[in-house]
Amino acid sequence: MALKKFIIGIAAVTAIMTVLAIIFQSSTNPKAWWPATVLVYTISPLLIVSGAELKPATDVLKEYLSFKNIDWKNTILLIIGTAILYPLIKLAAVYLAGNAAGINIFGKITGTGTYEVFDLFSINTAANGGAFLLFLLNITFSLVAGTITGILGNIGSEIGWRGFLPRHLPENKRTKPLAVAIIWTVWGIPFCIGAANGFSSCLAFKFITNTAMSYFLIEVIRKTGSVWVSAATIGIIQVSMFFPMHMAGSTFGQILLSALATVCLWALSSRLLPDRHAAC
Repeated sequence: MALKKFIIGIAAVTAIMTVLAIIFQSSTNPKAWWPATVLVYTISPLLIVSGAELKPATDVLKEYLSFKNIDWKNTILLIIGTAILYPLIKLAAVYLAGNAAGINIFGKITGTGTYEVFDLFSINTAANGGAFLLFLLNITFSLVAGTITGILGNIGSEIGWRGFLPRHLPENKRTKPLAVAIIWTVWGIPFCIGAANGFSSCLAFKFITNTAMSYFLIEVIRKTGSVWVSAATIGIIQVSMFFPMHMAGSTFGQILLSALATVCLWALSSRLLPDRHAAC
């Protein structure tokens, strides 16, 4: 019953937000209400969980955000491992597919270039240690900024996607993450209204990314027992995406690279780390 209420709630708020997104995109007049609307929408899964479980939002927060069940060893390994391995896997894939096989959609590693870092300083990858310094900066910034922005931007929705849904969906390690990815993608429909690459492409890209992320993040919950960690992991991956580690290919190629790196992280974590909460 709680799962049915949650799905109905997600469908309802998605429909309302889609209409508001269409209104926002079709008008040339600035609308001060839009940023606040987006903020409320990002935490709507938390509010819907509250309604589905018939609990005050404060009780939902206490239940899903408790620190007492966290496996701290797995948490540290997953957070640091994600920051290091995600860009490393992408670089290896770009080199093999782009440089070696000549598949242009994935881009290429040029080995040279000067990169501006937030207009503060530049790094020349052709200089001794330049490429390593850029990679080290990627890891450091992903760990710090990614963890902070990931928690602040995703904790409300992660209570729904990685907290509530894994508890209430039928227990099946293969299909449960896919079911979560479908619901997560439907919820993202409003963000594809007016997308530069078109609505259908945006939604397809979201589904590919969300499917890969869903398998990995539910594994993160299984290993750590904490929604905090899944939210932080999203931020680390999102921040790492924007660092200029190679010459970018097509948008589709970048989506496939990100999905590949995420699936590799899922495979590694599922095999190398012990389960904390097998019920997830």
